[in-house]
Formats: sequence, C-alpha cells, structure tokens
Amino acid sequence: MYFDNSDAALGKMKLASGWNLVSISRRMQSSTYEEIAGTCNILIGALYNAKTQEWEVFARNGQQTVGGAMPFNTGTDLSGHGIAIKVSDDCQLGKIEPPTLPS
Repeated sequence: MYFDNSDAALGKMKLASGWNLVSISRRMQSSTYEEIAGTCNILIGALYNAKTQEWEVFARNGQQTVGGAMPFNTGTDLSGHGIAIKVSDDCQLGKIEPPTLPS
C-alpha cells in the first residue's frame, strides 16, 4: 500500500503486481489518465462512491473507461481518499519528470 499524499509523490508510487490501495493527491485530480498510469498497465482502477455505495471503474485493461477527466477530477477535493488499482506487473504510478537543467 502507498499512502504518501503529497503532490510530489505521484512520480514515486511503486505498485506491486495485483491489487494496490492508493491515496488520491491534489496533483492526481488535475492529471490525465496517461499521466497517472505512468509505467503501469492498469487492469482495473476504481473509486468507491460512498453516496451510491458502488465502485466507479475508471480504467479497465490499460484503457480509461470514461471520457475526459478522471472520475475524481470533479472539482470536489478528494485528497486523501483511496482508489483501488489492479496492475499486471510491478510498476511506477505517475510520470517522472527530470528537473529542469540550469541555463
């Protein structure tokens, strides 16, 4: 499990093959599916909706299942809430961007 909720953590989340519980960060809420997936092949990704008491699947078989924004990019701050992600292999969630080189 990975619980670092800082914005910088998105590029550092290492997931193990199988199911993982991940805390949503503010950065994730404004990121695209590709930015969040990083090197992971997401077999199933889901967010639990407490109001409807149902899982909202946002990814299946390496593809985003909803158009546009991720389901937790709704304008409501869901930082700290969890998502369940099943991946095919060990991987890194989020893109790693190298620091800007000095001029």
